[in-house]
Amino acid sequence: MFTYTESKFKTLNRHTKKRAFQRFGLSLSDQEIKDMGLMCKSGNYICHLGYESLIKSRIVLKFKNQIIPVIYDKSRHCIITCLSINMLSNEEQDQISINLPIYEEKRRLKKLQKLKGVKNE
Repeated sequence: MFTYTESKFKTLNRHTKKRAFQRFGLSLSDQEIKDMGLMCKSGNYICHLGYESLIKSRIVLKFKNQIIPVIYDKSRHCIITCLSINMLSNEEQDQISINLPIYEEKRRLKKLQKLKGVKNE
């Protein structure tokens, strides 16, 4: 009889760490992977490229000053894997190029509002 020694969540975390290192040279901690999942959950990402399935989405994040396409599992609220930019179609890469300046401007405005003490509405 086969028994699992590790939860699915831990397996996904380990896989994400491996792919982030292979594809971006990033050594991510468990907390950083959790933070990336929270970015997806809260909508704090560059763009949503589409769905892999009913529960898996292709999302592009800016994390540690790098643009990182990920597969996000919305039922587990976690990152499944990191994709390289080369794994995206030309249309998906164009979508990132279009949405990146908008994302950057929103972040800049948020920082200004924090500095001025203005509440987000």
